[in-house]
Amino acid sequence: LASLGREYQIRFAILFDAQDRPFAQYHRDTGQPAGEPRLSADEAYLDLSLLGVGSVEVSQILTLDGDPIGRIFIHARTDELAAQLRRYASMVGLLLLVTLTASLLFALRLHRRVADPILHLAAKTREISALGDYGVRISEPGCDAEIAALIRGFNAMLEEINRRDTALTAHAGALDRANVKLRALTTEIALVGERERKRLAAELHDSAMQKLAIAQIQIAAAVERPEPGQ
Repeated sequence: LASLGREYQIRFAILFDAQDRPFAQYHRDTGQPAGEPRLSADEAYLDLSLLGVGSVEVSQILTLDGDPIGRIFIHARTDELAAQLRRYASMVGLLLLVTLTASLLFALRLHRRVADPILHLAAKTREISALGDYGVRISEPGCDAEIAALIRGFNAMLEEINRRDTALTAHAGALDRANVKLRALTTEIALVGERERKRLAAELHDSAMQKLAIAQIQIAAAVERPEPGQ
């Protein structure tokens, strides 16, 4: 029991004999009763207070060559353990604060590197859709390779759409010019046909009248000069 004096946290201890009667006692504060042990053999009790002074009690059987010769009861304060737990709690709290701060900073950086380029891409998409100008290309700001690949793919899609839109516009222009030529040709054919009808009508009219007039003159001449023998 005298060796317990080096352990300041042990307040008192009781050594019992084989009949479980107090044999010797140790008490750090001289003149104060050791108190009654609340434990039986091979038991332990912990009363821990992080802000105050807790206690721990241990009761252990003592044996010699396998035979029980008594037991020892120790009552100790846990102020050092409570102080260590408070230090550990402070360290854990500080670690949690540092971790939370680092997480927030990482989230902000991730937001700038991922969310901002995506929002920029969405805004440009709405602008292109509203203006209908597929010749616009989206720049690649400082972002990750995945976002840059997404932007390059979107630009490639815009280029293909712009190429097809240009080809469609060219085809539409060619079709309009062909329609203009077709309308002009149709008008010219109609005019040519009208002129040809007029010409044919004039020729038919003049030729028939001339033939009738000649026939009338011949008939009149025949009537006035009968042939000999008639």
